[in-house]
Amino acid sequence: MADTHFYPESLRERFVMPSRLRNISFGLMGIGLVLLVMGYFLASGSSDASHHNESHSTEEHALLDEHHEAHSHEPGMPIHDIGLSQRVLGNFLLCGMYFFLFGTGAFFFMIIHKVGNAGWHVALHRVAEAVSMYLPIGAIVFAILLFFLPDLYDWAYVEATGTSDKLIELKSGWVNTAFFVGRTVVFVGAWILVAMLIRRWSIAQDDDPDNALGYFKKQGVAASIGLVFFAISFCLFTVDWIKSLEPHWFSTIFGVLQFGSSMVSTMEVLYMIKANLKS
Repeated sequence: MADTHFYPESLRERFVMPSRLRNISFGLMGIGLVLLVMGYFLASGSSDASHHNESHSTEEHALLDEHHEAHSHEPGMPIHDIGLSQRVLGNFLLCGMYFFLFGTGAFFFMIIHKVGNAGWHVALHRVAEAVSMYLPIGAIVFAILLFFLPDLYDWAYVEATGTSDKLIELKSGWVNTAFFVGRTVVFVGAWILVAMLIRRWSIAQDDDPDNALGYFKKQGVAASIGLVFFAISFCLFTVDWIKSLEPHWFSTIFGVLQFGSSMVSTMEVLYMIKANLKS
């Protein structure tokens, strides 16, 4: 009968990504980039064709000109046309947020178990730590999008062009470019800082067993502070980047729903990674 005893030394085994899996990953990235470029040019051609085929009556043109001259907007109506750049940026935001939420979910998985002093997650916490290290990479997507806010968000377009929208003006104390950028930098920066500190101390705890307790306590303090901050900042982050795409829509539970979907998806990702490592 095979030996099924567990030895602590097995915890020091390291996973090295096979070259085949690495090549497949880079190949899929390349395919995605090619499809992105193809989609851009194909959409550009179709947009130009549709633009030339459109015909508006003289009365319609007059109404449009009058609308732009007045710089006014009625709630529920689109503030600006959805063109090619908006579609590309919208998809960029969608993909960026999709993968970024895996990172935030793994980050929460780490800190909630550190605060709860749980023991069962030991076999998984290295995977969660690794997934949380996507946060600095995912932050690059949002850093790029900060330069294109008027193309994505009606409130930023109103601010940049001076278009009149009463409801957005009432929310301007919160949805304005300076405050929006500041919140994003503080929220994401704090998450990255806490995640990197916990990972650093977690590795040091294994490499320096004599001071393991000290590193363990440091992780607990960082996780406690990070948990309180994350509970508030995550909801505001999702409201800023997703919900404010529709500034005339109200929701009091949007952030909670985003958190729930993020955690469900993250647990599935952690399970799939763990199953792959086990194989």
